[in-house]
Parts: sequence; C-alpha cells; structure tokens
Amino acid sequence: MTRRQGIVLGTILAVGFGLRLWMILALGDKLMTDYDDKMYVQSARRLLEAGVFTFGSYIDQPTVFIPPLFPLLLSGLFAIFGSGETGLQAARIVVALMGTGSLLLVVRLGGMLFGRMTVQASGEWFGSRTVVEAKSSKSGINAGLIAAGALAVYPPYMLVNCALLTETMFTLLVLWFFIQLFRAVESKEWRDFVWAGLLLGLATYARPTIALLPIAVGVYLWFRRDFRFKQAFLVGTVLVAMLFAVLSPWIVRNYLDFHRIIPLTKASGNPFLTGTYINHDVWANGHDEEFPDYPKGWKKVPGNLVATDDLLMSLGKQHLKEQFESDPWAMVKWYTWGKFKAYWDGTFDWADVLKEWRGTLHNVHRVMLGISLLGMIWAFVRRERYAWMMALWMAYFTALHMVYVTSPRYALPLLPFVFLYGAYVFVRKNPSR
Repeated sequence: MTRRQGIVLGTILAVGFGLRLWMILALGDKLMTDYDDKMYVQSARRLLEAGVFTFGSYIDQPTVFIPPLFPLLLSGLFAIFGSGETGLQAARIVVALMGTGSLLLVVRLGGMLFGRMTVQASGEWFGSRTVVEAKSSKSGINAGLIAAGALAVYPPYMLVNCALLTETMFTLLVLWFFIQLFRAVESKEWRDFVWAGLLLGLATYARPTIALLPIAVGVYLWFRRDFRFKQAFLVGTVLVAMLFAVLSPWIVRNYLDFHRIIPLTKASGNPFLTGTYINHDVWANGHDEEFPDYPKGWKKVPGNLVATDDLLMSLGKQHLKEQFESDPWAMVKWYTWGKFKAYWDGTFDWADVLKEWRGTLHNVHRVMLGISLLGMIWAFVRRERYAWMMALWMAYFTALHMVYVTSPRYALPLLPFVFLYGAYVFVRKNPSR
C-alpha cells in the first residue's frame, strides 16, 4: 500500500466510524425493536444474571434457538457497563467498531482478489512444487478502497453496524475467514488452513448458515490446476474438523441440556414454514384458534422450543407438499425468481429509520447490483484468481436462504463482496503498478 492509499484508508475508517457513532448518538433507543435485537439483549441479561443461556419468552429454559457468540459478547459488555442505556450504547459502539473493522478487511480482501501478482518459490505440498507467495497489486487495493469508501457511507450498511444484530459480527468473521483461506491457498501450509477453519468455526458461532461452506471450498480447490482431488478433499476435511473442534463445547452443552446431538441450532422450523407461503403471507387466513399468536394452522408445544421447532418443520413439509400439489407453477416461480427477488431486490432497514429514503436507496441498490454483476463477469474474463470461489460463496449463501425466509437483511453479509466487484469495474488491471 502506498502512502497515498494509506491516507485514503485512514480517512475512510475515520469517516466510517464517525458516521456510525453519530447515528448511534442521534438515534439511541430508536434503534431498538421488539424483535431479534431485543431478544439478544434479554438473552445476554439473563445469561449474566442467572448463568442460563435463554431466548425469547422462555426465560427459565436453556435454549438452542440461537448461536451463543453475539449474546456472549453482549453479556460481557453488560458486565462492564451495566445492562441499562449505558450498556446498550456501549454495545452499539462496539458493534460499530466491528463494522468499521470490516472496512479494513474489505481493502485487504480487494488486494487479494484483483490483479494479484504471484512469485514462484519452492514450497513442497504432497511432493509438488507450488506458488507460495503472492503480492497485492495497486489496482486490487484501489478496488478495496473504493468498496470500503462506498460501504462507509452506504446508509443500510451503516445502520446494521449500529443495530444489536448478529450480521455485523458475522460479516467481519466471514471476511477474515476468506482472507485467511486465500492466504492458505497461496502458502499451501497446513497451519494456515487450520487457522481458516478456526475462523470458520467462530463465524458459525455467530450465524450457523456458513457451516456447509467447506463443501464449496473443496469443489473450488478441486477445479484449480494447482490442486488435485486428494488435496482438495484433505483441505475440506481440515476445515470440517476444525469447525467441529471449535463447536465441540456447544455440542457437548446441547447434549447435556437436551439429550440429543445438536451441532448448530434448532430454529429452522419457523423460517422454513414461513418460506412455504408465497410472498411470506402467513397471516392470509388469520390467527390460529388454539394459539392466537400464531397464524392459522400453526401449532406449538407450550414450554418446549425444541419440540415446537420439530413440529413447525413437519408442518412446513406438509404445507409445501400441499401447495405444490394445488398450484405447482406458482410454487416453482416463488422458489426461484420470487425468493431470489425478495432476497436481493431490496434494502435493509431497521425500526424504519431509513423509510424516507427507501425509494432512492432501492434505486441505488439496483444500480450497484448491476455494476457488481458486470464486475463479476469482467473478473471471469480477466481470469482473476478467486472469482469462482467468490461466485460459489455468493451462490451458496443465496441458495441456502431461498430454502427459508428471504429478506434483504439476510443478504447483508454479501454486501462487501457485491461492493468489491462493483468497485472492480472502475480499476485497471495492471499488476505492475
């Protein structure tokens, strides 16, 4: 990185954090809703007070409904600053710092993705001599700076960096994971793959939706010319082994509390069942007579979140079958274009903070998606080293969410990658400069 690029990066980080701090101080408790963020706060308070990890209204029962990393962070901050307004503001500022840190990682990742220069050296990995060193190009760093600058001032990304939600922590860990993964691909050192697996495990503790990514990584490496199938398989095995090693305390805890093997969470029943309704219109038939807080036809096992999740998953499979039998074309359309549009064609808002600018932001978002798609195509044409891995990552994360509820909120962890490929359109490929 040149001195000029360093000054630009420092300015981006200062402006990015300043804007997030201003939003936190200006809005305060207006950023809090009665949904996930409030429940995370309640979970952290209960963990601090009683030593029990709970979620929602089941305040006296251990939960496996959410992963523990974000509530653990909140409980630690509440132990220092209290769980009142001071503690909440401190927690928002820490989340804003993580969001600002993600801007730094975006620049680092941009330097790895685009215009990468490789230097041949004598590395031995399964008896083959390989590339073990790579240097970032000026154009790649510039792409990272453009993407980070745009994310620093993009209102939906600013907002999620101020809300007490898991997306900011998850995005930071995902970016860090890919940086470490690409470093491992270039070094061919086992310890680098082990570190990548450790970061994968931490990211799974934030949001479990990344847990199957080693499959995509293995497929990507298999098709690289400098990896053979055996090598790709072993790398995937290392990532999975590290993932389970990191998750092992959680798995043991779940077995002791619930007497069953639960490697991740038990919370997919509700989003799966909701996703079987076209346009997520679960209230079309009104409220259930037995459980008025649920849509008609939904049931629960009072006092048992795990059993309720199993029941909702069963109801979801039944409803999905019935809907496909009654109108197969409408369901095919919903599970393809409909959910894809619901996932990508919208901007994140929380507590309606950005509602006055929603139309403008929606148009900006669409333009950005178009530029990013062009950048991705350009990266394939120019044969950038990691274009296929990034395409697999975004396809994997999109497809996984299309099985369940689709919402612009769940696409937020992909925004840094979208902005990186959008920025790539505006830089030259000239590795020597």
